Amino acid sequence: MIPSYCITMSITPERYTRAKNLFNDLKYPVNFYIAEKDLQGGVYGCWRSHLACWDDAISKGYKIIAVFEDDTEIHSRDELDSLIEEALKAFENQIDLEYVALHGEVVPIEESDSRIKWGIPITTAAYVINLERFFSKRNRKDVEPTGNHIDYELSLNPKGSIYVKAGVFEPLSKIMPGRDFGTVNDYGPFLNFTFKIFGYSNVTSTLGFYMHLMRKGPRNQAFRKYIFVKWNEIFVKYLQPKND
Repeated sequence: MIPSYCITMSITPERYTRAKNLFNDLKYPVNFYIAEKDLQGGVYGCWRSHLACWDDAISKGYKIIAVFEDDTEIHSRDELDSLIEEALKAFENQIDLEYVALHGEVVPIEESDSRIKWGIPITTAAYVINLERFFSKRNRKDVEPTGNHIDYELSLNPKGSIYVKAGVFEPLSKIMPGRDFGTVNDYGPFLNFTFKIFGYSNVTSTLGFYMHLMRKGPRNQAFRKYIFVKWNEIFVKYLQPKND
């Protein structure tokens, strides 16, 4: 077991209760970080919440931690223990690995015989981060919020201050985000499919646009499904590679 954090907000006590019950049922101890509403908005608040967990861990001498958001779905302690164990092995075996997504919302971009692959995590709902490696490559002052979503900066912006070449799990794990928000949990597999058909660059060039549309609208399943369908139509009609 490694030190673990769960991020929630003071203005949504029902989400804190749900997450607390979840981890109690799993008999998995976590440190809750209860964030206040950020005056600069949710994008900044989300980033600062994750950063606060990292800073707290560093202050306590932790080198590797797990972080969960309060809408994470975890169906068994065995699954969680297995994923974290594999993440720790991956850190031992791959010296440039800094971040491993524990959830199924990912786009693997390199094939291998291992369950761990290189890829693009779509969300920060559940992950393990090697803080020692992460901050050995970056100045702490450069890790402040940029106005972009933290998951975009982590996985889709190579010029950003916190971009990592991330490890992800494939086959997709059973840990999934989004029950409270109604996330469409099938867009990870769809992106995996488009990667295999159209290649890495085409997936990454459209993913940021899709995430922007999804987040600008109401956080409910009907809207997200609508955006998901429209994004697929845009990709197929305008953005997929054309045959000569």
